[in-house]
Amino acid sequence: MDETLLFLSYAHKDDKLKKGFVDAINPALKGKNWRLWQDGEIMPGANWDDHIRKNLADADVIILLVSTDFLNSEQVLETELKASLERHKNGTALVIPIILDGCLWEETELQGIQPVVINEKIKKDSKGALQDAARKVLDSVKVYKPGAGKTSVALKPEEINELRQLGPDAIVVAVRNKKDLFLLQPKSGDVSQHQLAATGLPQKVLAILQRLLLKGDLEEDDCRVLGEALFSRIFPDTAAQNAFIKTYQNNLPADGKPLKIVLHFDDASNDLAGLPWEYLWLPLPEGAQEGFFIGEKENLVLTRRLSSAGKEKKVQADKLRILVAYSRPQIQEVGKRIEEDARSVFSRSQPRHEADKKLWENIKIVGPQEFTTKTAFEEFIKKENPFHIVHFIGKGKTEQGSSLIAFCDPAAKKEEWLASEAFVKCFPDDKKPNLILLHPPPDSCRSLRDMALNLVTSVDGVLAIQTPVKSEEAADFSEKLYTALASGEYLDEAVTHAARFAATKSASRLRMYGISASFSRATLKMEVAKPAAPVLSGDENFVFMECPNLAEPSILCKQLLPVKGGRVVWTFCKKCDAGPLWFCPNCQKAVVNLSEKRCLHCGYETAKMVVPDDIRQLIPAPAMQPAKPAGPGTMTDRSGHNPQESRRAEPGAPK
Repeated sequence: MDETLLFLSYAHKDDKLKKGFVDAINPALKGKNWRLWQDGEIMPGANWDDHIRKNLADADVIILLVSTDFLNSEQVLETELKASLERHKNGTALVIPIILDGCLWEETELQGIQPVVINEKIKKDSKGALQDAARKVLDSVKVYKPGAGKTSVALKPEEINELRQLGPDAIVVAVRNKKDLFLLQPKSGDVSQHQLAATGLPQKVLAILQRLLLKGDLEEDDCRVLGEALFSRIFPDTAAQNAFIKTYQNNLPADGKPLKIVLHFDDASNDLAGLPWEYLWLPLPEGAQEGFFIGEKENLVLTRRLSSAGKEKKVQADKLRILVAYSRPQIQEVGKRIEEDARSVFSRSQPRHEADKKLWENIKIVGPQEFTTKTAFEEFIKKENPFHIVHFIGKGKTEQGSSLIAFCDPAAKKEEWLASEAFVKCFPDDKKPNLILLHPPPDSCRSLRDMALNLVTSVDGVLAIQTPVKSEEAADFSEKLYTALASGEYLDEAVTHAARFAATKSASRLRMYGISASFSRATLKMEVAKPAAPVLSGDENFVFMECPNLAEPSILCKQLLPVKGGRVVWTFCKKCDAGPLWFCPNCQKAVVNLSEKRCLHCGYETAKMVVPDDIRQLIPAPAMQPAKPAGPGTMTDRSGHNPQESRRAEPGAPK
């Protein structure tokens, strides 16, 4: 059994209290596989800083003796506290602060961690207070790590609930800190925990095969080897593999409803999220076959999620607006290929399949538009109505570990390289797309696939073509993808169906299953339909529009608001008191509650709207900061006006 290490951090001016705590806790550690380490164990002549950093990194539990002197110690703050808080945030160590005096610990980063507070009792009975603190520490250690190895971190109930929201009927595989694997059963909160190996043969094989895939040198017969390496990477031992296979077999898709397999990665596991999971091979015998690619099965959908879980983003629009943009480098062969890809994608604005033509009435595709500079791209985005999807075809590269994308001016022989942050800044906040599709030439697949991982922190979803494909293959994929999104499919399902469609049309069937890597933090769905005709009242030419609180779950106000001449006739909603109300000048399709920051329809900021002073004066001032909670570590009590609470003084006003 591995040893559980407890690290004690303190200010040297509190040495007397430190010794009292050590004396109190040490007898309880005897006979257990637990050990307390503090800097008094460093031998003379040893490198003091190295010993502290090593034991701090190895510790399972970090105990902080917090006092005024502790919070004023530069060594403590810069080395020990900083590392402790980082490990607490990552879930790799349990941090327990013990409050020794009346210091302002609640004004520091410790405010979110439940402490052991003994500052009052320690004045009257120092020995008894330190013994109480030792008991509480030991109780926490028993719950957190009851003599187990030091790499295992359990999921909290709230984390399980959040992951379960990704799909009650889905198999969820969650990876934490690149080493902890959690398998969540469908329709329940049952979880099994496993460990990922840091190194080994599957990782080495996977790295080689991925390089071949991204260069376009992976043969069809090698795809299964890649898929098997991916399976071994995510399910590294027999116990994990058997647990997944049993879960799959107990939840086989039925009644035409697809089974979702969700791979969820936290921020620390981003490099694992970037692997080509679309090629995952499942060793589940079916007839004469030894297994199958997940992309082969019509009733299976693989979803890759990053960081935030359980959220859903619905985009509502009367038309799905798509921009096909490209930038050609001066290398003639590459430039010609990029332009050919752009024109092939745009040519599908007249879909080839009769069944899809009706859906494309609700799609507006703009382009193909060439951009030679970042400035030209920014100016175009600013003057156009917002695009839901930007399909960008261009060159990428990796430089000093950063993935870059280029705006090229062949005539001037200039290339302007942008990192992900700079590329996102080309879009103003009110014109940021919901989905970006990065479409590289064959030599840039790796760079732009890696860039997609960074872009997804700023937009709802990012796709990246991750394997070299022909122009027609990319056009087949794009046409089916946009058709599926316009029909209301979720992004992950649309990508899966588009890849399968492209595979049926391609000679390289297996490679096409993973044509695009899909990255998102939320479940993205686009609801596209032609807008309803305005409701007119007699000859008054009133247009009646929905109250902005219709979308507020706790209110769901169904009042229709009269709009005439671009202004709302009522200042406040007569049913729920939302307001002050204004007609959005940007999208001209929604009534806005000026108390909110943005239009719920188009995202345009209310602060930018030109509103008469007499209306703007009705916007309530921001609520004052609530008082701090009495108990440390508890949630802040949010007081202030709810949207449905009246802000008017007249008695008897309708609500």
